[in-house]
Amino acid sequence: MSNFNDNSAVAVAETSGQKAVEALRGFAQGAGAGVMARINEAARSDPQGMQGVLSEMREGGRHAELRTQFNNALVQEKGVAASYDAATSAVKQYGTDRQAAEAVMLKRPEAGVLAGRFERLDAQIGEAAGQVPARQEGKSVMDDLGQKVAELVRRATEAIRSAIQGGPRASASASSSPSPGP
Repeated sequence: MSNFNDNSAVAVAETSGQKAVEALRGFAQGAGAGVMARINEAARSDPQGMQGVLSEMREGGRHAELRTQFNNALVQEKGVAASYDAATSAVKQYGTDRQAAEAVMLKRPEAGVLAGRFERLDAQIGEAAGQVPARQEGKSVMDDLGQKVAELVRRATEAIRSAIQGGPRASASASSSPSPGP
C-alpha cells in the first residue's frame, strides 16, 4: 500500500506540473495574450529582457504604463482574471504536490531518474512563471510564489539554464531536452 501511495504522489505531482505549465501558457497565449504581447515587445528592447520589464512595471518605473495596462486587463477584459487566477493556483498546487513527491523521491532507488523528470518540469514552470507579471508591482509570478516553491523551481531552472548556456558540464538530462525557442 505504501508503494502505491508513493507512486501516486509522484504521478499527482507530474500531472499538476503539466497543468501548471498549460495554465501559464494558456494565460499568456489565450486570455492574457493582448497585454502579454505588449509586455513581450517591451522585453525585446529592454537590455535586461523580461526581468527588466517586470521589475520596472511599478509606479514610477520605466514600464509603469504596462503595469496599468496589465491591471486594467485583469479588471476589464473578459476571462483575463479567471485565466490568471487559474494559472497562479495551478503553480501553487504544483508546489504542494512537488514537495510531497520530493519526500517520496528521497526514498526511491531511481531518485535520479525522477529528479531529472522533475527538473525539466520545474524549469518549464519556472520559465513560464518568470514571464508573467504578478499582481504585486515589480514582480513576476515566479517572484510572487511562496518561498519554498519558488526556491525549488528556481534552483532547477538555474541549473538547467546554466547547463544550456555552457556551464562547467552540461548534464545528460539538460542536453537531451529541447531548448526553448525564441
